[in-house]
Amino acid sequence: MQADDEVSGLTGQLHRYWYRVNSTIMVAVGAAVALAGIGQVLATLLRAADLVTPSREPFGTSQFALLYPAVVAGTGVGYLLAVRLGRRWHGGGPRYGDLHRRRLADYRKLGWRWLAAALAVVPIGLTLASGAAWSTRLAFVVPAEMVLAVSLAELLMVAAARAPRLVVAAEPVVARRCDDLVRADVIWRLQIVQLMSVTFGCLYQSEVIGSLAGVNGVAARLLPVVGVVAALAVAVVGFCDGRLGGRVTGWSGRPMPE
Repeated sequence: MQADDEVSGLTGQLHRYWYRVNSTIMVAVGAAVALAGIGQVLATLLRAADLVTPSREPFGTSQFALLYPAVVAGTGVGYLLAVRLGRRWHGGGPRYGDLHRRRLADYRKLGWRWLAAALAVVPIGLTLASGAAWSTRLAFVVPAEMVLAVSLAELLMVAAARAPRLVVAAEPVVARRCDDLVRADVIWRLQIVQLMSVTFGCLYQSEVIGSLAGVNGVAARLLPVVGVVAALAVAVVGFCDGRLGGRVTGWSGRPMPE
């Protein structure tokens, strides 16, 4: 009976911890998206996004790609804020020494970084090859947003991996494992949004290139293919359910490494 009470108490403690972290992330994401929307409205009022031809719809459509860097920023900053607030929630609670210096590779294989970087760089090359850049520099707006989202996600994933630990249980081993799983889940979210920004960015950019260089061009046809590859990568990451092959967390469906 006592063991059951201890398990029940730990479950409730972990539930409250995850609720606080998740709530903080959701508030931060909402704030970031709201700020991005305000910025977009101001840019539209100043006609900064219509310097070429207001009637060209792709430039209006591509503005939605700005939402993904905002979601990336909100997710990462929200977790870091939750960690900072969490140390106040627990006040003078238990602490323990952790001599292991946490790295992003503990929670995610390095290959995910190079995959996202390669998928983000391809649209830049195709935009140059299509000749769309000769029409207007605005042809690089969407690729720039994709690179921003990928770079920002990488920086925030590194920050999430290195953030101070929160102790949610008296037993050090249990507390460390719980913290690792929550941290891995945040990094998993950032990885998904990072690849989604590339997916939709490729689709938007294919419209931009099509309007400037012709819909039958090779670049306009290849970009949707890159977007499909990124979408498949999103599906694979989603299937991993928070565990992306890191040294500490391993792969989904397998026992946690000791």
